[in-house]
Amino acid sequence: HTSSSRASACSSSRCGSNPLLIVIIRTRYAGDRELRAAEFGPSTIPSLADLSRLSASGVNVSVQTAWGLPAVSAAIRLLAETLASMSLIVYRGEGGQRERARDTWQWQLLHERPNVEQSPYDFVYDLSASVESCGNGFAQKIREGSQVTELVPLDPDCVSVYRDPETREKRFDVLVGRKLFRGLTASDVFHVRGATVKGGGVAGVSPIHMHRDPLGAALATARFEGAFFRNGAQPGVTLVLPLSSQ
Repeated sequence: HTSSSRASACSSSRCGSNPLLIVIIRTRYAGDRELRAAEFGPSTIPSLADLSRLSASGVNVSVQTAWGLPAVSAAIRLLAETLASMSLIVYRGEGGQRERARDTWQWQLLHERPNVEQSPYDFVYDLSASVESCGNGFAQKIREGSQVTELVPLDPDCVSVYRDPETREKRFDVLVGRKLFRGLTASDVFHVRGATVKGGGVAGVSPIHMHRDPLGAALATARFEGAFFRNGAQPGVTLVLPLSSQ
């Protein structure tokens, strides 16, 4: 597992004021693997989060890089767009007395306008795509008194979910810009949990993180093919052998 991998870093003086970071990783499959800083995006020093996304092929697999695979983006979009195309209907009553509650604030919130910037389609799409890619979907609840007037989607990477050790109540830490809001509750944050490995999990597990090794292999294959054809489909090394005297 990459979190227990042994890593060392050094910089090359050939790069002047902008050194190229080289990281040597002892992988869980044995053997050392040299990784360049370019594989970790704009950051020159890979963080623990970067190393946790490292696949067996040595490619850093994140939600953004995985979306570059047509099969991944098509699967997520299919689910998210299908769910978003279904209207959210609010009813009152039961059985034969059930009717659409058009005059309620819940109808206005879910069926008409979840927030000032999004239609119901956009809101459900964002939440569904977050669940399918990150394992969780979050939305901030904006209130006027006891009524929720807006639901604003949150970046799943900026939300941490845990249980209060004393009350066992679900809590949220939300990073907005540079400000961290700690200890928010379900009255502040709407949470849609995705699949979990074990039942009763407080948060869903990212399918992309769970399947980072096969996704990393697909990304590595695409990168190799691109580099091969960019080189004119020519091998990087040519062997010249003397003609046989016989």
